[in-house]
Amino acid sequence: MGDQSNSQELIIRKEGPVWRVILNRPEKKNAINDNMFAGLKRLAEEITENPDLCRVVVFSGAGDVFCSGGDLKTLMGGGYGGDVSAIRNEFRGLQHTLDQVEAMPVPTIAAIHGYALGAGLQLALACDFRIAAEDAKLGLPDVKNGFIPGIGATTRLPRLIGLARAKELLLMGSNIDAKKALDFGLVNAAVPLEDLESAVEEWCSRLIRRAPMAVAAGKYLLNTWADLEETADVQMKLLASEDAKEGVTAFFERRAPNFKGK
Repeated sequence: MGDQSNSQELIIRKEGPVWRVILNRPEKKNAINDNMFAGLKRLAEEITENPDLCRVVVFSGAGDVFCSGGDLKTLMGGGYGGDVSAIRNEFRGLQHTLDQVEAMPVPTIAAIHGYALGAGLQLALACDFRIAAEDAKLGLPDVKNGFIPGIGATTRLPRLIGLARAKELLLMGSNIDAKKALDFGLVNAAVPLEDLESAVEEWCSRLIRRAPMAVAAGKYLLNTWADLEETADVQMKLLASEDAKEGVTAFFERRAPNFKGK
């Protein structure tokens, strides 16, 4: 199983080059609370400061769902005595945490089964890839409760699936199944529930075989909508790397490259 770092509500399993992050409140359908967000923040900071720690991060949920959403008691001021300024600061902090998750210099996968709603879907949107079991239900039901999904969906969702479909999901507040999510481009793959783990392992295996510096650079350029000048600058640095030399040599020698992230 590899190293394991546990908190009661967020489990991090270190399986060699793959780190698995498990939302662990099955009795609450893995609803994300402040402690879990704090754990996600620490994780993102650790990997950002030490990108050689792992090659892929996989997010999943314990029990029969990925994540049913966020903590409504905190949202309605239960933890702040109705202090509007404190609630706003809380939201800015949660937004920043998902920004940090999105910016981690390694690829990330959300392995979705059961419900992925509200804050849970917004966490998945901050990942690079989303692989869903066919039983999955994805949605942003916030408008049904009188507010909006305020920690990233309004910016990430239209980038991912286009404005019209983003409005359909956000303004209607309805759940969609994995097949429709695949049609929308919201998920990268939809597989039978019993095949979810093997599909995730296959994606991890493919990502691990790629040059880590090139993967990190490609992710950064795509996430930041970098212009061609910056892209050229990044490419020049990559071409001077040991990994690029190894990749070209391996190509001509007709063997698998041995990338070292240098």
